[in-house]
Amino acid sequence: MLLLSVFIAGSAVLIYVSRASLLAPHSHGFFRFFAWETILALTVLNLDHWFTHPFAWYQLMSWFLLIVSLFLVIHGVRLLRQMGKQSAQRDDAPMFEFEKTTTSPPPGPRKPRTFDSLAQPIRST
Repeated sequence: MLLLSVFIAGSAVLIYVSRASLLAPHSHGFFRFFAWETILALTVLNLDHWFTHPFAWYQLMSWFLLIVSLFLVIHGVRLLRQMGKQSAQRDDAPMFEFEKTTTSPPPGPRKPRTFDSLAQPIRST
């Protein structure tokens, strides 16, 4: 019953965050909602098993991969904000603010900019 309550509460949060996207089925945010909902369902279903054998090699590997994937998501959002040239003039209601970019960052990994390099323009390779 507790897991069902967690799933319902998480779904309510996702519906609130994605409310604009759910009203626009042609937008990519509509499908993103279902991806997030599936991730929430998998998390809730597997929550009981995460701490069964916390120091087993497969659990340690799983936590390592989870942390690496979170780093990749955070790094990708930071790059999109830094290199995406966001525009407040875009009137795409279903999109989040960091998605309203005028250019796409070039593909591939990028070094984070340091304070010394802030005065220098970003060059595309």
